[in-house]
Amino acid sequence: MATTNKKTAMQTYEDRAQDIGALMTWLQDELEVHEAKAKADPQNYGYAGDLGNVKAKLTEILAFLSNNDDRAIAEALADLRN
Repeated sequence: MATTNKKTAMQTYEDRAQDIGALMTWLQDELEVHEAKAKADPQNYGYAGDLGNVKAKLTEILAFLSNNDDRAIAEALADLRN
């Protein structure tokens, strides 16, 4: 007879939070590799375009989790750059 492993909502939450942390670390590692490629080909705007796509997706995720809109996030990012 097969048994099912029913996790609680909190256990599922913790598993997913851990996965997200691992994905963020992996993303940082990939950004470092991507940066090295961009530095090796500094005239190639494709790398900047890649990051524009990543930024848009991360903004969407942050807007979802924080209940902010894209404009508020863009303003916060602009403030951080200044």
